[in-house]
Amino acid sequence: MSEYLVVRLAEDPTHVSWVVLSDRGHRLSQTMTGPLTAAATQAGNRNVLLLVPGLDALTTSVQLPVKRQSRIEQMLPYTLEETVAADVDTLLFAAGTRRADGSIPVAVVARERVETWLEQCAEAGLQADGVFVDVQGVPETPGNLTLLLEGDKIYGRLPERDPFVFVDLRLEDVIDILRTEADPSAYLNNLVIYADDAGYASHEDGLERIRDEAATVDVNVLADGLLPRLAATFITEPGSNLLQGPYRTKSDWNELLRAWRMPAVLVGALFVALALVQVGLYLSLSREDDALTALLESNCQAAFATNRLSACETEIRDRLATTGSNPDSAGDSSFLDTLQAVATARDDQTLLRAMSFRDGVTNLRVIAPDVQALDALAQGLGGEGRFQANIQSATPGDEGVEGRLQIAELNP
Repeated sequence: MSEYLVVRLAEDPTHVSWVVLSDRGHRLSQTMTGPLTAAATQAGNRNVLLLVPGLDALTTSVQLPVKRQSRIEQMLPYTLEETVAADVDTLLFAAGTRRADGSIPVAVVARERVETWLEQCAEAGLQADGVFVDVQGVPETPGNLTLLLEGDKIYGRLPERDPFVFVDLRLEDVIDILRTEADPSAYLNNLVIYADDAGYASHEDGLERIRDEAATVDVNVLADGLLPRLAATFITEPGSNLLQGPYRTKSDWNELLRAWRMPAVLVGALFVALALVQVGLYLSLSREDDALTALLESNCQAAFATNRLSACETEIRDRLATTGSNPDSAGDSSFLDTLQAVATARDDQTLLRAMSFRDGVTNLRVIAPDVQALDALAQGLGGEGRFQANIQSATPGDEGVEGRLQIAELNP
């Protein structure tokens, strides 16, 4: 299970807050506060998300026909040029993940502010994997207006709408602003409210008046502050990561590959070993092929006075054809059947020295370990009832018993 360290910046880098969450957004630690250097010590092997103040950003959404991230980043400044007051060249336009309705959430922040936040993190030794505007962490509650009260700030979001943040406004004033929109929302009568201690104290009177006017009001006071609630949203529904364009994180390939270095070495060694085995097998087969070729050439030289294998093959076919034993006409000859029977009946210890075939009769000269093996060969040839094998002679020698057999087909 991966873990996330979510750090929320404040104007003063010596007073930030952080919390550790699971990859499902469940809190694994209490909310801590302190200098940014103290938060950096908690990074370890965790994914680090940095939340920056929503009052320093504009959050909106756009509809764009393109899908490639690079094209979206190129088009955003021209699409929102009339929405912002500053020069677009001084602003960072960060696109988020396209929603189900096709809209793309966007956060617009001054590049100078982004560079200041990143410099503060670098000085503290903190490397962020993602930088988000905290207002995009306001959860979307179906059928309800969601409000987060934090001191004098009011964060909020209507279903299927962009989040917002106001400061130094009363709760009733925020509701009135939402009611004056061109498309008033029916969700204003159903509210889900989260508040820290300071936010609840600041807006307690307004909460009482809203309770009298709204149909349902669910108030949750979070003793540990709003950070866990905001952070959980970014774990499950990431907003617009400000690390885009010139601020995109450059991959440290050496660091990424370090964990795979040993497995890669082992896999490489395995492939080298397999290659060596294949090379050895190839060389061994090549030597055996050369030896068999040399043996065939020697026999050809002895039988036909030539060591050319093609010439030997032609001579053998011609001789077989003259005896009615053409191998291409197996139905006209029993030679191949006899040859197959000999190969089947012979064991590994019985060596075939010579073989001749004429007029349907095959003569064999073999070297057998003993007389019993020679007799077993003869019986094996006649076992199927197609051939009759007679032992013509059996002469003991240094290599074993030299036997001569005559094989005839019973029903040619």
